[in-house]
Amino acid sequence: LFTHSITGSSIQVTEGGVAAGLSNFSIVATEDTLTYTLDLNATVSSPEIGGSVTIVTDTVFQADSLAAYPSSGQATITGANNSRVTLIAMGADNVRLEIDEDGNGTAETFVDTTWGAL
Repeated sequence: LFTHSITGSSIQVTEGGVAAGLSNFSIVATEDTLTYTLDLNATVSSPEIGGSVTIVTDTVFQADSLAAYPSSGQATITGANNSRVTLIAMGADNVRLEIDEDGNGTAETFVDTTWGAL
């Protein structure tokens, strides 16, 4: 079993003239011969996204060790005015986006797509 983790209060990255900041972050990945998991919590800020968003893993993402994308797990990304996008792994390569644009706590739009398309 391998466990990789990184935590911190702040890091800044600039690539191709685009700056982004990561704050209050915790990234934990585990891997064994059968599965891997990912637990990510952070605030990301950049002028490219018009401010900042907070990412919270609601249910740890999990996949078979040979899979490219998680088959289970859920994370919520919260932005301005409490608007949210919840990503729900739906098995194999599929993911559902539940979008709450007005921040009232109820998703108005549902998009079923693939991780690869994101």
